[in-house]
Amino acid sequence: MGVPRLPDYETLEKQGYIACLDKPKGSIKRLLRINDEQIAVNRFKWYNLPRGITGNQIERMLYYRGQVAWFYLGGEDQEFYVLPFVLNGEIDLYGRYKYITPLPFNGKNDKTASVEDMRKSGDPLTVLLADVKAKVRYDPIDIEDVTKEMIKETAVILSDYTRQLPQQVTPKYKLTEGIIELESNLLPYANTALALSTGVSGMRVEDQSEQWTVEEASKQIQEAALNGKKWIAIANHLELQELTGGNIGKAEDFLLTMQSMDNFRLGVYGVENGGLFEKKSHTTDLENSINLGTSSFALEDALYQRQQWADIINSFTGFGIYCEPREVTAGADLDFDMEIGDGFESEMETMTEEGEEDGND
Repeated sequence: MGVPRLPDYETLEKQGYIACLDKPKGSIKRLLRINDEQIAVNRFKWYNLPRGITGNQIERMLYYRGQVAWFYLGGEDQEFYVLPFVLNGEIDLYGRYKYITPLPFNGKNDKTASVEDMRKSGDPLTVLLADVKAKVRYDPIDIEDVTKEMIKETAVILSDYTRQLPQQVTPKYKLTEGIIELESNLLPYANTALALSTGVSGMRVEDQSEQWTVEEASKQIQEAALNGKKWIAIANHLELQELTGGNIGKAEDFLLTMQSMDNFRLGVYGVENGGLFEKKSHTTDLENSINLGTSSFALEDALYQRQQWADIINSFTGFGIYCEPREVTAGADLDFDMEIGDGFESEMETMTEEGEEDGND
């Protein structure tokens, strides 16, 4: 027998023969990750944010960092910032941060461990931020007691959801990693089940010449299957050997499992979903409504964190910031325009229109 030889995958890939090796799973996983971020970032609609800060920025940072904070850093173009942060001092009796320092959100997943590390980073902006030490406020401030210096020294922390013990908030992109990994496996599994259900078998051959004969026969079989031919003629006499064993799972089972996993992922964000389990048989409207899951507690918890954060900021700035679930998230027509959906208006356009209407009144 000849020496076993591994296939030249690079050459085969260039020729288009192995597009199915690992690429479907990889592309499906990337697609699910993008979809996961889109759901997380677009659950809420923000109003009355100061210039330079958008709801999309806030939600994106929450998705990748779990927590952000409101800071006053001064400057001609923008005075207020929402950025990630690190602890810079002690914690109180409740385990809450007393003082924090802002971090630049530069697209990196790693977090700076301490203010000392920031000073040693070598990045001019990071070194500059290391000198900022802001006191964290957890309650609204009486507007009569607010001074300009107080605003400069105040920070307000926003968590994506209720903090864990002690004050940890794991970013959502990490929490959903396991679900996305499972989902990215299920479609290839379904594809494999469909392929195996076609009756694909393997032939043991003695040399490469017989291998190409089998490949040619395989092409003929595939062509016959696609063109509805029942019989084909194969000249060679080769021993047929089954390479698969055991029961082949149904593609339907994999797809139903993926649907359940996806509903579970939607439930993490408090978005309306089809429930964790759906019967294969016909269901009535009542049974279907029971299966549906809205995970309202998850959505209400996220909304509470955001509105409490906005209330504290409003108490000493007067901006009137607030947020609400988007109509698609809530599954309801909140503005009574007979449609569920916020359209394609940007936040700035919406704020401008509302301001003009208030002015005309």
